[in-house]
Order: sequence, then structure tokens, then C-alpha cells
Amino acid sequence: PHLMALLSAIAGGMGLLSAMARDGGAHRMPWTMTVLAACVIGFATFAIIPFEPTGIYRVGGIIGASIIAVILVGLRLLALALVRRPGTVTAIAAVVTPLVILLTLSPIPATVTTMPRLPAWTIVVAVFAAAGILDLLARRRPEGLDDPKTLARWGMVYAAVFTTLFYPAANAVVHSGWSALEIAAIIAGSSVAGYAAGWAAGWAARSLFGNHKVMTTSSR
Repeated sequence: PHLMALLSAIAGGMGLLSAMARDGGAHRMPWTMTVLAACVIGFATFAIIPFEPTGIYRVGGIIGASIIAVILVGLRLLALALVRRPGTVTAIAAVVTPLVILLTLSPIPATVTTMPRLPAWTIVVAVFAAAGILDLLARRRPEGLDDPKTLARWGMVYAAVFTTLFYPAANAVVHSGWSALEIAAIIAGSSVAGYAAGWAAGWAARSLFGNHKVMTTSSR
């Protein structure tokens, strides 16, 4: 039931983002769109927690990290392509990261062997470093927001930075048991998935939300 509720919230949020994008919302209400995108990403984060390789459930094993990258990196790039303002991804991180940290403090099911808590710094450093680099890339090359190839490269960079900073530290802290080779595979797989996520984000921005570039320009 909770997954159905989360999927409904994600679908509703995407629908609102679509309406805002088509109505020139990037110009008139960028921060509203940013907060809404953060809510969608927050719901998606909660829904895919079981796929986290260093978490409790580890559904999908190493492949789980690639699934996470496709969904979460893709949503961040989609938000950036719609809001069209550098700083969007960092703002999303500021909203979502405290919620993720709270989730790490939630009670561990009795059926799961007790494991160390993941320190907040392992999440904060990785998330904000990757977000800052992505926003910097968008500031230096704003034309890339309309190019799926550029978004794909940015997605790979985001995923590579995040996973390189997060997974080795998380694996060591929570003693999840992944070998160095497996952690390297997680990083590599996530980076490739980030590239695919960028392509998907570019396609979604064009196909699902209309001719956003034209409508944003005309609204100005």
C-alpha cells in the first residue's frame, strides 16, 4: 500500500511539473518547481531504498545501484532541464538530504541483523559535491540543457562523483561486505546508468513536457 501511495504521489508531482513547464513556470515560479521536483525525488528515494547495496535489504545486489542511478539521477537532470537555473540540483539536495538522513535513523526491522548506522556526513558530502558539480556544469554550458548528449555526459559525471565518494565510505562504515572489486563495479555500473539517465531526462523534457525551450523563451 505504501508503494502505491508513493507512486501516486510521484505521478501527481510529475503531472504538476508538466503543467508548470508548459505554462512558462521556469520563468514565473522556478522555486516552486524546484521544491515540487524535490518532493518527487524524495518520494522516489523512499520507494527505491530496498535497492541500496549498502542498506538493509539489498534487493538486486550490485545491480541495485544502477537502478537507483537511473531513477534518481534522471529525475535530477529532468528537474534541471525544466527549471533551467543553475543551483537547482543543490537546492533539491538541501530539501531531500535531511529527509534521507532521517530515514537512516528509522528503526531497523527485528528480522534484520543489527548493523551500524550510516553517519550523515557520508551522505552529505557525496550528495552536495555531486550536486555542486552538476550545477556548475549547467552554469558554464546552459545550452546543454537542451541537448540529450550533454545531459547524458552530465549524468555520468554526477553518478561517478556521488558513487566514488559515497560507496567506499558507506561500505566501510556499515560493514556491508562488498569487496573492493564489487565496489568498483557499483561505481562503474552507476556511472553508465547515469549516462542513460541523462538521455532519458533529455527525451522526457522534450517529449513529455512539450516544447519547453520555446515556451520558456516566449514567456519572457
